[in-house]
Amino acid sequence: MATRGVRGGHIELAEAPADAVVVPTMGTRPQATGSESVHERWRVRAAPWPAIATGIAAVVAISVRAFLVMSRSFPLNDGALFFLMTREIGEHGFRLPVTTAYNAANIPFAYSPLGFYLAAFLHVGVGLDLLGLFRVLPLVFSCLCVLAFYLLARDLVPTRATRIAALATFAVLPRSFLWLIMGGGLTRSMGFFFAILTLWQLHQVYTREAWRHVAWTTLFASLTVLSHLGTAPFVAFSAVLMFLSFGRTWHSVRASLVIVVGTIVLTSPWWASVAATHGFAPFIAAGATGGTIFGTHRGEALTKLAFFGLGTAEPLFPLIGALAILGAFATLTRRGAFLPLWWLTIILLDTRAGATYASIPVALLAGLAITEVIVPIIARPPVWGGVASKISQGGGWETVAGAPRRRQWAVGVVLFVLTGYGVASSVVRRPSLGAEGRYLTSLTTDDQRAMSWVVRHTPPTSRFVIMVGGAAGGWWADRVGEWFPVLARRVSVATVQGTEWLPAGTFENREREYDSLQGCAVWGVTCLEEWARTSGRPYTHVYIPKTLAYPCCAPLDSALRHNPTYRLLFDGPGASIYEIREPVLW
Repeated sequence: MATRGVRGGHIELAEAPADAVVVPTMGTRPQATGSESVHERWRVRAAPWPAIATGIAAVVAISVRAFLVMSRSFPLNDGALFFLMTREIGEHGFRLPVTTAYNAANIPFAYSPLGFYLAAFLHVGVGLDLLGLFRVLPLVFSCLCVLAFYLLARDLVPTRATRIAALATFAVLPRSFLWLIMGGGLTRSMGFFFAILTLWQLHQVYTREAWRHVAWTTLFASLTVLSHLGTAPFVAFSAVLMFLSFGRTWHSVRASLVIVVGTIVLTSPWWASVAATHGFAPFIAAGATGGTIFGTHRGEALTKLAFFGLGTAEPLFPLIGALAILGAFATLTRRGAFLPLWWLTIILLDTRAGATYASIPVALLAGLAITEVIVPIIARPPVWGGVASKISQGGGWETVAGAPRRRQWAVGVVLFVLTGYGVASSVVRRPSLGAEGRYLTSLTTDDQRAMSWVVRHTPPTSRFVIMVGGAAGGWWADRVGEWFPVLARRVSVATVQGTEWLPAGTFENREREYDSLQGCAVWGVTCLEEWARTSGRPYTHVYIPKTLAYPCCAPLDSALRHNPTYRLLFDGPGASIYEIREPVLW
């Protein structure tokens, strides 16, 4: 096979056309023999299998994501804060509001607004249902992330077979879509999509040295910042690593400076308007909520490192994560350390959303393991030289094409099993399989009816304690607590969402207060009232949902029913709601 040249820091081999790869007679069509079976066999082998496999992987990716989203009638998990901010943009004539009314917390309107403007335009200008948009738009951009991933994979892995395997892995890797298809994924999915496109074009800036790629990189980087500011650090440190691996030239230095300055200029209408009103304090406060090995989340980062960063969210055995580790060792022996170092860097520098960003190198490394380790060993078991010699010889479908028929069938069975396991692990979301299983759920009709009852039957000044105990898995997965201020139009005294933009330290305090409050679910009323006194957050009502995966607050519920200070106002299939009869001295 002829050498194509150096691209992306490694030597690539020229690939023959799809039909030439599989034709059994050195690219020449077999002579007619009078046997129809010969011609049928030739036509089967000459089919464009790479294109077919790529299409199948794309269809699987779309199907998995669409199944999880469309199986619910309400946006998955979170998105209430963004829903209200989008509605506020439309109500303000598409001018950026100063603050958002969410939970009466006076939160600066400092979020990256591109996704809000898109949804507001489709809602106000086109007339589409806003709740429906918060289901569909994250799904659309999550699917577009698959396309962007394939474009990046074409530059970072050497063969078509590996690209297809990596694409199939990315299609079913839970962390590649888990946080993107939720209601709050309106911003996260857009940011991730443009981030992947940014890195794709940046790689071409460093390897092809064409200024048109500088322009595209600047545009995509700006759209990343305007879509989801939290994704910008991932792009930044990935760009530094990419520069050190592929771009150590004066052209790359000049191009990098142009990209940075251009991104600052293109995004300045947004961040400058926010800074003019609130200063840079909201950005500094929000940035401090992330975690790295150098900050307050050092222990979390080291724990992930000790377990090879296997935050793949696979509900059973982390098979893809294990394949990625195997691929990391394999690529170190053949084509350099960029992908393993990228994975390691993400683990160390982003303990908040790093598992999502790491899905890119994880999928690429797993694809390398499949095509360059697993498939060659099955197709032609190594002798004398052992496994290492088989890896050093390379893999791909060429090895399979020359293998005995029974070995080809064995490869097919293994790939089928891997694909089936991947699809199953991507759609199985049971709470019994851990906290990840609780993320891809949504409010039920009973939840919405209970919150509608609150709007009609409680004073606007009411302050609610939302009790979910440990059933939610954390404040970030507490869908009841986040949607309550929007649907019930009442204050939830312990909701954390949005507080990352408040003065420094507010977010961390709210996290601690939330965890402390939910601990009262297994205790009595005294714990609840003591929490209100120590936190300085009095309440007038207690809201206990009944639609969680398992009952959360039976001891507290029983104590409230038998305490004369509290009165049961509502007891429906969605929730139990209590009101304080007499004033309590907090």
